[in-house]
Amino acid sequence: MDRWLPIIGVLVGFLTATAGFITATVTEYFKYRRARADRRAEFQQQTLLELQDSLAELARATGAAHHHTDMTFRQTGQWGTKLPPEWNQKLFDAGVRTRILKDRVADDMLRRLVEQYRQVSQRATLALSQAEAYAAMTEFMTAIQTVNDRLGEVLRSLY
Repeated sequence: MDRWLPIIGVLVGFLTATAGFITATVTEYFKYRRARADRRAEFQQQTLLELQDSLAELARATGAAHHHTDMTFRQTGQWGTKLPPEWNQKLFDAGVRTRILKDRVADDMLRRLVEQYRQVSQRATLALSQAEAYAAMTEFMTAIQTVNDRLGEVLRSLY
């Protein structure tokens, strides 16, 4: 038995060291996974807050474009006049920013709703008649509510 004692001691030491190494490795792995999940959630929160602002800007630009076209129609009787350059640029910038942010969103349903929102905005601003524009603006108002409701749900789920 005395001759086995050193071998058993070495074996116990080896097993203890191996168990400690495995425990440390697993602990580090779970810390890494948690940190990554936290970064992902933080990125999504920031993206969604920026998207919320971008959607509001797109709504303002769409409304202003529609209003300008409608007022011009009342004065001239012609639908589809050009927007002033500053509103045209605001509309373009808001649409591009919204699209960029949409592509960063993890939630599939929200991405689809944002894309529908953008498309309805385009239909409202590129309408060929007053009736078509008014129908698109009515649809746009519904889309605003729908996309913001879903955005709020997704944002709250991250807290």
